[in-house]
Amino acid sequence: MSRTSNAKRNIVSGILIQLITSLLGFINRTVFIHYLGANYLGLSGLFTNILSVLSLAELGIGDAITYALYKPLAENDNQKISILMSFYRVTYKVIGIIIFCMGICLLPFLKYLINFDIAIDINYYYIYILFLFNSVISYFFFSYRISLINAAQKNYLLLPYNMFFTVCSYILQMIILILFKNYYLYLLIPICSEVIKNYSLSKKIKKEFAEIDFNTKDKLMKLERKKLIKNIYALSMTKISSIIYSSSDNIVISAFISTTLVGYYSNYTLIIGVVTMCTNILFNSLKSGIGDLNVMVSIEHKKKVFNRILFANRWIYYFFSICLFELLDMFISLWINIDYTLNKSTVFVIVLAFLIPGLNYTVSIFKDACGLFWQTRYRTLITAIVNIILSILLVQFLGITGVFIGTILAYLLTIYTIDPIILFNEVFESSPISYYKELLKSVIGYALVFIIIHILCSYFQNITLLNLLVRFFICCLVINFLFSIINWKNNDFIYYKNKFFKHGHL
Repeated sequence: MSRTSNAKRNIVSGILIQLITSLLGFINRTVFIHYLGANYLGLSGLFTNILSVLSLAELGIGDAITYALYKPLAENDNQKISILMSFYRVTYKVIGIIIFCMGICLLPFLKYLINFDIAIDINYYYIYILFLFNSVISYFFFSYRISLINAAQKNYLLLPYNMFFTVCSYILQMIILILFKNYYLYLLIPICSEVIKNYSLSKKIKKEFAEIDFNTKDKLMKLERKKLIKNIYALSMTKISSIIYSSSDNIVISAFISTTLVGYYSNYTLIIGVVTMCTNILFNSLKSGIGDLNVMVSIEHKKKVFNRILFANRWIYYFFSICLFELLDMFISLWINIDYTLNKSTVFVIVLAFLIPGLNYTVSIFKDACGLFWQTRYRTLITAIVNIILSILLVQFLGITGVFIGTILAYLLTIYTIDPIILFNEVFESSPISYYKELLKSVIGYALVFIIIHILCSYFQNITLLNLLVRFFICCLVINFLFSIINWKNNDFIYYKNKFFKHGHL
C-alpha cells in the first residue's frame, strides 16, 4: 500500500477515534465535576503536568527509534528492525524504572506545589501515587512495539483497540463516580485498561510483523549505536523544551496562584486539546511520507510539498484559533457553569499559546522527518529556561495571564527564530527570508479576518445554545469565505481548489 493511502487511512481513523473519545471525555468531565468538584479537577491537572515533566526521562528515544526504522522498513531489512526493537524494549524498561524513582523522590515536595484557597480533606499523596503508576505502567508492557506501527504508517491498525479500551475506561470511570464517588477507584480504571490494551496490542503487532524477532540477542553495530545515541541526545533537548512548554504552566499556576484555578484552566485545555489532537493526527500522518521524500526527490519538489502543507497548516490553525476565541467561553458556560470561565484577556493569550506553535507545525514535522535533531539541540534548552523565567516573573504582575505570555514569548524568541533557518539551510539549501515574509503577510490577513469575525459575533452575546450555534456558523462560513478571497490567487490555494473540483476531495 502506498504512503499516500496509508496517510489517508491514518488521518481518517485517527480523527474518528478522536471525535468519539472526545465526546466521551466531555461526558466524563461533566460527571467528574458534578460529583467531585473543581478541587479534584485542579489536582488532576497539576499531577498530569508534573508527571509529563517526569516523562522527560524518555528523552526522545521513541522518535529516534521511529526515525531509525524508516530505512530498514523501506528495505525490508528485518534483522535491523529486530535489533532496533530489542534495543527499544530494554531501554524502555530502564526508563520506566527511572521515572518511577524520580516520581517517588518528588513526594516530599508536593506540599509546595499544591495551593488550595481553603483546607480540604484530600490525601493527595495517594492520588499522586496512582497517577505515577498510570504514567509508568506502559513502559513495562509492550508499548515500545507501537513505534514500529508508527514508522510503517499503519496507525489505523490501532484504531479498534484504542477505541474499545478508551470507551470502556470512560464508561467504567463514570459508573464508579456515580455509584461510589470514589476518586481512588476512578484512577485505578485507566491503569488496568492500559495493561490489558498494551498486551492485546502487542499480540496484534507481533502477528502483523511475524518476521520480526522482538527478543533478538543481536546488537547494533558500534557506528550505528553511536549515531542513534547522538540522535537520542539531540531529541532529549527537544523533549525537554516541548514538555516544559506544555506542562510547566499548570505547575506555576498551582504554586503561585491556586490549584483550583488549574481545574478551571483544564476545561479550556480539554477543548483545545481535542482540536490539537485532530490537527496533530492530520499532520503527523504525513511525517513518514516526508521522511521518504527527503531521500527520494529533488530540493525543488521538497520545497513545493513544504509550501503546500504550510498553506494548509496556516489556514487550519488560523481558522481554529478564531473559532476557539469566539466559542470557548460560551460553550463552557453552557456545558458546566459561567463560574468556570476565565476572563477574556486570559482566553485570548490561551488561544495565542495554541496558535503560535501551531503555525510552526510544518517546520517541525519537516525538521523531524528529515532527521534534523542534532542541529536544534541547544535552542530547545534555551526555550525551556526562558519559558520558566518569564512565566514565574510575569505571574507576579499579571497573574495567570502572565504565565501564558511568558510561554508565548519564550517560543517566539527561540523556536520561531531558529527552526526555519536550520530547516531551510539544511533541507532546501536556501534562505528562510521568503518564509518569514509570507508568515507576516498571513498574520496581517488573519488579524483582519479576526476583527471582522469578532465584530459579527459580538451581536450574539447572550449565553444561549442558539447564540452558540449562530457564532459557530459565522465562524465556519465567514472565516473560510474571507480566507478564500484573500488567497484566491495564491498558487497553493489554486492547487487545493483544483484538486477538490477535479476529484471531489483533497
